[in-house]
Amino acid sequence: ILWHHEGHAKKEGEMCVTTIDLLLQWMAVIHTSFAKDVLSNFPKVAIVGTHSDLLNAEDKKKIKAEIEVKCRDRHFEDILTDITFVDNTTAGKGEMEDQAITDIR
Repeated sequence: ILWHHEGHAKKEGEMCVTTIDLLLQWMAVIHTSFAKDVLSNFPKVAIVGTHSDLLNAEDKKKIKAEIEVKCRDRHFEDILTDITFVDNTTAGKGEMEDQAITDIR
């Protein structure tokens, strides 16, 4: 299967794959790789959206809710610890840095 990333020209035979599809696939790998272990030994995953400056509060709320529902549907909620958004354009800019970046550190 060839993957097509949203926003690019789709070629014949390609399957459309969104960013959330790729995220869920990555979480499935983590989840199944550790499925044989006791649940408490599962790695914990925090999802960080790095373009907070491009989203309004309502968009962030909708995206977070969509990720939570899709993770719950796939039983990934046991490894998901947090979903947060940061303005990555402020990284390393001292006092101007997004507080969310500082909190993650």
